[in-house]
Amino acid sequence: MPEGILERLARGPVLGDGGYVYILRQRGLPMAGYSPQDVLTHADAVQQLQQAFFDAGAEVLQAQTFQGTRNRLEEVGQGDQFETIHRKAMEIARDISRGRALIAGTVGSALGSRYRMGDRDRVRPWYEEECALLKDLGADFLILETFYFLEDALAALEAAKPTGLVTMVTMSCKPVLTSREGFQMDYCAKILKDEGTDIVGLNCMQDPALMLPLMERIRKAVDGPIAAQPVAVECHPYATHMGEREGPWTDHVLSPQDMADFARRALEIGIDYIGSCCGSGPEHVRAMAEAMGRTSR
Repeated sequence: MPEGILERLARGPVLGDGGYVYILRQRGLPMAGYSPQDVLTHADAVQQLQQAFFDAGAEVLQAQTFQGTRNRLEEVGQGDQFETIHRKAMEIARDISRGRALIAGTVGSALGSRYRMGDRDRVRPWYEEECALLKDLGADFLILETFYFLEDALAALEAAKPTGLVTMVTMSCKPVLTSREGFQMDYCAKILKDEGTDIVGLNCMQDPALMLPLMERIRKAVDGPIAAQPVAVECHPYATHMGEREGPWTDHVLSPQDMADFARRALEIGIDYIGSCCGSGPEHVRAMAEAMGRTSR
């Protein structure tokens, strides 16, 4: 039986891939919103970027299913493509991996920042449907990510449990570095861990300088694997959105050396799953791989 993510983490830190949305937009794909329909409309571009992340040393490839719950797809007129989009995203990842990298099915918040307390029962069926499909399509594990509300993350976790797949759940926070309920990130991580999450941590919205101090607190709060996937764009500490400085985001992209420094510091802290998010391209992942003692392919 192939080695799973937990077995791989037991041998040492694992390097994830980078950020897809911003890099694809930088390469000329339309910037009007985002949905995983890109795997249908621009399959070659998605495949080329995912291949570049693999070649740079990524040990996990995220199938491009983020924001793929049925309701999010319906918002952009793609609800009838729900299964087709997920099937294509997994096909692209499998064609590149060929058993050489783990494939994570990625599930984002069904409502994002529009989530309101008490929506838990409303959103759970959307998560259940997507998680079950990703399992059926052969995902090695699930990454449930970019949750601003702890309650929302718990709803997704509850929906993922029946699949029996290993789950990684990562919270996001901005402008205040707490959940939208007001909980500290280390508290959120502990609750998620206590409720059965296999890997807990943070992703998106923060650059390494903002995220690493929070990850130090999470490392002290929980046992077991923890994950960090910061953006590779310099962030204003109190910005409502990621980046939010004068000029386009491309004016504030961190260097590959900056992300290599992040990877080294993550190893020192004891972070197990070291990845990156928006703005992080293959050159960043390659630098991280080298900092972690990995070799590119």
